Amino acid sequence: MQKGNGCEMIEQMALRDFERVLLTLYTDADFLKRFLVEPETALAAYGLSEREQKALTGIPRDALSTFQRQLSSKSMGVARHILKMPNRVVL
Repeated sequence: MQKGNGCEMIEQMALRDFERVLLTLYTDADFLKRFLVEPETALAAYGLSEREQKALTGIPRDALSTFQRQLSSKSMGVARHILKMPNRVVL
């Protein structure tokens, strides 16, 4: 059973939604492109508050793009490392 009042639970849910959108911006290149062109349209499906949308649209666009490329590059490096390991099963 969760402890806390209803407001705390709503805030936790809102934080999870915000984090999910942020993660999607960093990991989904197509979503990031849509967000950079039409942020309101890209965010519409997430049900974020106006404050949350402003926070996301306030992130410098070049920072979003740069961080997304860095994560993508890092992920590829990890995948290459795993594929080079002998006696490993990659699913």
